Amino acid sequence: MGMGIDRRQFVRGVLTSAVVVGAAGSLRAALAGATTVSGPGPYGALGTADVNGIQLPSGFTSRLLATSGQTVAGTAAVWHDAPDGGACFPIADGGWVYVSNSEVSLAGGGASALRFDSTGEIADAYRILAGTHRNCAGGPTVAGTWLSCEENGSVGQVYECDPRRPGQGVVRPLLGSFNHEAAAEDPTSRTIYLTEDDPAGRLYRFVPTRPGDLTSGQLFAASVANGVVSWIPTSSTSPDRQATTTPFDGGEGLWIDDGTLYLTTKGDRRVWELHLATQTISVLYDAAVTVGAALNAVDNCTVHEPSGDVFVCEDGGNMEVCLITAGTTDRTVAPFMRIVGHDASEWCGVAFSPDHRRLYVSSQRGDDGRGRTYEIRGPFRTAPTPTTTSTTSTTSTTSTTTPVGPIAVTAVATAATWRYHDLGTDLGTTWRSTTYNDTTWKTGTAPLGYGDPVSTIISSGNQPTNRPITAYFRHTFTVTGATPLTDLILRIRRDDGAVIHLDGTELARTNMPTGTITATTRALSSINDAAETTTHTIIIPAARTITPGTHVLAVEVHQYQPSSSDLSFDLTLTGTQLR
Repeated sequence: MGMGIDRRQFVRGVLTSAVVVGAAGSLRAALAGATTVSGPGPYGALGTADVNGIQLPSGFTSRLLATSGQTVAGTAAVWHDAPDGGACFPIADGGWVYVSNSEVSLAGGGASALRFDSTGEIADAYRILAGTHRNCAGGPTVAGTWLSCEENGSVGQVYECDPRRPGQGVVRPLLGSFNHEAAAEDPTSRTIYLTEDDPAGRLYRFVPTRPGDLTSGQLFAASVANGVVSWIPTSSTSPDRQATTTPFDGGEGLWIDDGTLYLTTKGDRRVWELHLATQTISVLYDAAVTVGAALNAVDNCTVHEPSGDVFVCEDGGNMEVCLITAGTTDRTVAPFMRIVGHDASEWCGVAFSPDHRRLYVSSQRGDDGRGRTYEIRGPFRTAPTPTTTSTTSTTSTTSTTTPVGPIAVTAVATAATWRYHDLGTDLGTTWRSTTYNDTTWKTGTAPLGYGDPVSTIISSGNQPTNRPITAYFRHTFTVTGATPLTDLILRIRRDDGAVIHLDGTELARTNMPTGTITATTRALSSINDAAETTTHTIIIPAARTITPGTHVLAVEVHQYQPSSSDLSFDLTLTGTQLR
């Protein structure tokens, strides 16, 4: 028999092995493994039901966006039945896309998208996947695609979709054939974690041969012993049932935030946290042992990034979306919202907009069998609650407050809008500076290039055997807040090589020679096949930081040879900021 997880081993989330947090560790990481108790939430009590039948804390409002079987307002699209797992993706014009799966059987499933403009109004709706079976949950990738997962027994597959335009997903069979539920990609290792909705289901992870390439790699299943996870190779053609791997009772939601993977299992009504750096696991919340807890049935989950609060949907219970707070030694579970009259439904698809100010969520079957998709707005927290400790003596009482620590910040997102110069002329070095006038350059959404699947096609020149070696790209961005952006990480798709400059100074180079770079300098090697769309991660030295204000990234992409048939480029820049 498989190695089951003994409830006594994990009662109330107490980790059985020590987790050491370094000086750079965030508050959320330091509090991992803390006890979760029932109590009042950070937003206060729920009010009376609004026009949508939703009870929310004071200051929050709901908006009905779409109803299954009805046309989405202002568009020609009919919203799909049985909306389920979802996520949000930024787009270049300042708007965003919310993706929602369709858990319909017999090739009636798939996924659809709502596109919002920069003001939050619906601008479009469309299908991104059709003809699949019971697409339950899924997850976003670092590259900005949506992994839509089939809950289809032993033959369930994962489909990779482009959320930003109508189309059809591509099946990714190496991510396993089983009763899929959710997926989550670790932005650091590019490993993809997957859940299986079965009482004997496993927790899986897919390790790609090349980061971001889902066509080559190895699938593993988790084996848990004394709170530590090891990974056992497994087949991608059938569910794992090895005696050496560990059952998770009905795996559901997955979300990664701040180096922690949050996992829900509906069979035992638990929320787990797996610390990715140490591969140690604990139970954050257990409905069976948390007295008076509001969260009775767990399903999809997400994290509100600024606050670190974990939001968990109920499949059943009394139709609440609950949250588990971050920022206190004893983390509190409390209801955030409740809907009246949808007793035969379930909450699902919980996801925050890119600015974390709007929450999207669906009632899968509504009050009449038709799904409803909603937007929730209000004063979401901007940071975790600081931890306050007091010491008392016979003469005085002192209190100290721990800073809330750094939060993740995306300075430049995937699919950003870039200015580009593709005329094949040598621009020297002045084009890299912040004062350079690039207003005559063309603009386009990344990925940019030619010959490969890209969003913006740039010129490849007029001579197929003598194309320009170098193309130039610039992007202006702003860092808000009062403290510098640190712990910088670049993730770049480049075919073939690239040099990245920040405010006129070189930040990094990849697949390029050392020494002075000119317009005729060739990349070190040719990039071919799947490697052409691989995202390369570059850790920037700690000494490089970005102060609050406006900055310019200037990137030059170089070919290996003038007869190259393709070029592609996209880039993200992330860091952490103390707030």
